[in-house]
Amino acid sequence: TEDLLRVLPAIASTAALIAVFGSLDTLFAAVAVDHVTDGRHDTRRELQAHGLANIVSGLCGGVPVVYGAAVSLANWNAGGRTRRSLAISVAALAGTLLAGGRVLAAIPIAVLAGIIIATSVGLVDRWVRGQEKASDHAPTWAELR
Repeated sequence: TEDLLRVLPAIASTAALIAVFGSLDTLFAAVAVDHVTDGRHDTRRELQAHGLANIVSGLCGGVPVVYGAAVSLANWNAGGRTRRSLAISVAALAGTLLAGGRVLAAIPIAVLAGIIIATSVGLVDRWVRGQEKASDHAPTWAELR
């Protein structure tokens, strides 16, 4: 117990940092999804739900839970507009991760990198895309540095 008391401040400060960054990530993702879908989220409800999910996850030995914009936006872009469609997409993702581990492990890293890049480009908002089209010339590498 003496060792636990000695490391408890480090554990508590790390947990607080993870909670703060997870909360910020969740709120930024919710705002991004709201922007694309013209919806509104309940900030207090989001944070309470994720706080409870993180407590349960931690008690079960899991990793921190955050709101992912990628699944929500992929569901929205595929035509899903109800909570049931989101539940189905999450269940499909969970089933793939649980049952298809060996298949997923066989996917080359370059393919996974391409998927991540395509998803990232899809998350760029409409205003930035409009600015890119409105510019007279594409920036060169020297201008970007």
